Amino acid sequence: MQTKHIDDFLEVQSSVQNHRYNSWNYCYDYFGQENIDKDIASLHLAFYLASWGMYRGSSFLLQRDYKFLTPVVEIILKYKELRDVEITKENQDFVKKLFVLVTEIRDYFFKQKFSDINKEQREASDTLITKIILGTLGITPAYDRYFVQGSSFKSFDENSMKEIIKFAVENEKIIKDYQQKFYLKFDILPPIMKIIDMYFWGFGKDFFDVRKIKNNKKTFRYILKEIYNEIEFNREYSEKEIFDRVNEKTAKYNVEFQKVTYTLQLHKHTVNATNRVHLGIKNPIDDTRNFFYFPNENNKKVVKKFSVNITDNPTIYFSVNGEKKSVKLYDIKRNSAIKPTVENYANKLWDDYYSRNF
Repeated sequence: MQTKHIDDFLEVQSSVQNHRYNSWNYCYDYFGQENIDKDIASLHLAFYLASWGMYRGSSFLLQRDYKFLTPVVEIILKYKELRDVEITKENQDFVKKLFVLVTEIRDYFFKQKFSDINKEQREASDTLITKIILGTLGITPAYDRYFVQGSSFKSFDENSMKEIIKFAVENEKIIKDYQQKFYLKFDILPPIMKIIDMYFWGFGKDFFDVRKIKNNKKTFRYILKEIYNEIEFNREYSEKEIFDRVNEKTAKYNVEFQKVTYTLQLHKHTVNATNRVHLGIKNPIDDTRNFFYFPNENNKKVVKKFSVNITDNPTIYFSVNGEKKSVKLYDIKRNSAIKPTVENYANKLWDDYYSRNF
């Protein structure tokens, strides 16, 4: 059992004080208490599910408030003894009880009416059911697309659960070690299935990250955007530091670029690089391309992270019908004639991104 993906998961979760991953911690911890307020439990469950993507896009949950989940909480509480179940090969009763619970939750959702969203009934997906159970009782991994891809368990059924239990038994020592590491970081002891979920989820995430970057025509931009999200404001980065990060990611994604591409792409995404005019930059505030700026325009070997909120005042170069244009960042902030255009353009970029990805 390789542990890199569990280590990566823990590092991400602990690197940000209020990371969305923590929603599982709070939800699972609350459902382990002796006296549970169903209203508070419903709120925990709803926020956890939202943090883990179950309220996005066309999800029927998006159209309901958190109290819609109170009957689900009531069902979960009938099976609370399953939180303490022993994960062994011989414990077949546990698996059978699990799927009785699954049926009850699925039946609840199926019986609800959704005429206001043009659906009379909605069948709950395996992803939703297993995320609910992972966040409350912790006796199954969450069968989302990352876990399914990483584990190769295509369907949530008794056979796949028995295989997962077998995996848990075979890797008991490593899993217990990571339960302890999790506890030391977050002061909550995770169930075995949470560690298994983190393990396979990481493999699946890697697969989709690689596929996304290979299918993306603007691969270098994707890599630079990842680097942009990782670096800090108000700190200078040498060209070498940026390129070293690019090399790490090209190795990770198994892609290659000619070295001349590195400089061209860095300048294309640096707002005060004059040659970006010839590289198709048509709007001064394009957050899909404006990643960096030269703090000293006479030194093209050092960049800083760009945002419209920085205190520096770099020139931003762009083109209109092939003609070179430039504007100072402060002028954009002050100019009421430009600002509405900038805001509208930013909104359009977000709408386009959201429609493509969700």
